[in-house]
Amino acid sequence: MPRCIPDFKIEYTPDFRQAIAETWPRSLDDSDSFNDWGWKYDITLDDLVRQTIRKIDPKYKSHRKVVGV
Repeated sequence: MPRCIPDFKIEYTPDFRQAIAETWPRSLDDSDSFNDWGWKYDITLDDLVRQTIRKIDPKYKSHRKVVGV
């Protein structure tokens, strides 16, 4: 996110869902999907962030410049 919105900052107060999220693995191994089905991703994380930012409703967008979007 910092590469797209250099001065981006967020603050939030976690609720009960944080405890659930903390039980999830930190990373996923998709090698079986690749080996069994030939699956592969066709988008980078940076591209995913850019696409998400592009689709945010304009009323929620900041007046700040979004880089590379």
